[in-house]
Amino acid sequence: MMLPGFRRVSIAMLLLSVLAAVPAWAVSLTDGLAGAWTGTGAVATRYEGTPQNGRCKVEVKQSPDKAVLDIEGLCAVPSGRSEFALRAVLDSDSQVRAAVRANGLAETIQYAGTVTPMRMELVSRAPVTLHAAEFQSRFRIEVLADGQFWILHWLQPGDTASARQTLAIKFRRIPGQP
Repeated sequence: MMLPGFRRVSIAMLLLSVLAAVPAWAVSLTDGLAGAWTGTGAVATRYEGTPQNGRCKVEVKQSPDKAVLDIEGLCAVPSGRSEFALRAVLDSDSQVRAAVRANGLAETIQYAGTVTPMRMELVSRAPVTLHAAEFQSRFRIEVLADGQFWILHWLQPGDTASARQTLAIKFRRIPGQP
């Protein structure tokens, strides 16, 4: 015979054990990313360029209210290095705006998009001019189930529907770093 309160206690203990098994970084995109990260993946330096193996280091910071996420980084491929900074401002539970600066860009690029607890999707608000051609620029930042995260980027020419991925870097926390 089961005691009346035993079932409720068992269910509560089961729920607590499941919640305790969820890592802290899985709470939300901004909660889990603060700190130093290193990543490897593919980088194409031009829309038509062949992706090269690249390495990046980024520092991720967030405001105390978790409404602002700053990512500053340095990426290197065999043909050169590039520094960048992305600032994302969460306007609501699902809306985000961002700005990206990078060497090689004449101006700061403005983005708008959506955010969920594990993913941010950004699209440039105006065409981006690179190498005398105009493109729409799209970013995705996605937290993965294993505590790592992706930064992905695509360029899409204004006269065609074919977007080309120019960046796919998977990041992991640098051991010993906060």
